[in-house]
Amino acid sequence: MQGESRLGVVMADRIVDVRKAAGAAGQDTNAFTSTLALLEAGDEALAFVRSLRGESSAVPLSDVRLACRVASRKIVAGGLK
Repeated sequence: MQGESRLGVVMADRIVDVRKAAGAAGQDTNAFTSTLALLEAGDEALAFVRSLRGESSAVPLSDVRLACRVASRKIVAGGLK
């Protein structure tokens, strides 16, 4: 979708829209809304992404603009000496 950030996985010279593929596979798409959501969803969600090899909905990599975005969360760290 033009102008919209989507979670994708690069496979050679193509990219798969992970949320779209999850919906087509009957998966709950909430785990595939962002990189952070995927990481928080855990092993099952990661296993689904790994299973996407050869996904027919993949589009040419040249048709997308890549962004390396992970939504930040407030991190508070403290140290003692």
